[in-house]
Amino acid sequence: PIDVPTDIYTKSLTAKMYPGELFGEMSCLNRAPRSATIIVDQDCYLLELLRNVLDILHGDAGYQQRMDEVYRRRVLESHLRRLSILRELSDAEFARLKESVELVEFKSGAVIFDEGQPSDCFYVIRSGLVKVVANAQTGMRRTLAYLGRGDFIGEIGVMLDKPRSATCIAFDHPD
Repeated sequence: PIDVPTDIYTKSLTAKMYPGELFGEMSCLNRAPRSATIIVDQDCYLLELLRNVLDILHGDAGYQQRMDEVYRRRVLESHLRRLSILRELSDAEFARLKESVELVEFKSGAVIFDEGQPSDCFYVIRSGLVKVVANAQTGMRRTLAYLGRGDFIGEIGVMLDKPRSATCIAFDHPD
């Protein structure tokens, strides 16, 4: 996974970007290392946006709706098709699934789901980080993992119809 609005083609290790697309915003917002090298193959003009501008953009409903549409059109299918639990779906089943996907956003520090809750859905991480914690409600709290773009959480509980086995929290690096 990389910090651009598309995925890299594995054979060529390249990806196309289009006018008006952003890249690097999740690295900037999460204060994480860059996940790709961007090379320009023709003359172009770039606009550098600092973190405070990105914070404003992410708070704008129109911007978020546009980014969601681009994601649905260019990236969603490849994210879902790579998941081992969805690989066996027929094209018709996959089309129905894709139409029912809900795009949700969690602010840093928000609990996505708590350990012990009923498992009613699972999540594919579109961008950002998720901290997976066992025993979050007790003093014996233990961090199990940090997950990022392309990882998924909550699938075991849904498949086995069991309660959540850990707490998952939207995570951001400390300021």
